[in-house]
Amino acid sequence: MAETARLREQLTLFVPRVQGEPLDALRHVLDPVQARLIAAHVTLCREDEIADLDRVRLFERLRGVGPLRLAFGPAERFQGHGILLPCVAGEADFQAMRREVLGSAARGHAPHLTLAHPRNPRAAGNLLL
Repeated sequence: MAETARLREQLTLFVPRVQGEPLDALRHVLDPVQARLIAAHVTLCREDEIADLDRVRLFERLRGVGPLRLAFGPAERFQGHGILLPCVAGEADFQAMRREVLGSAARGHAPHLTLAHPRNPRAAGNLLL
């Protein structure tokens, strides 16, 4: 029996196209499964954080949020064959944005770009580190 994909609703910050194209090309080599599912992004709020929030109120909160600039460091391996780029600048603004959206329910969540997700099979090209 084929496994069905689980729909995940989360707030996502997509990498601008100019920076995202080279990242997505790398992601297709490191983790073609994840690269086909979603473009290069930083998750602002996970599905469990927004599950009980009224969508209208959520989008009202988002209207007041300004631009965000993040910088990322060298690739790091995590959970076996996962690979991410950790945020090295802009995290305070990222956390402020999370507080604006989630209010007092915001908990620490470090911004990062996932290049290869460990839940997917390790790709033959996953040799970055």
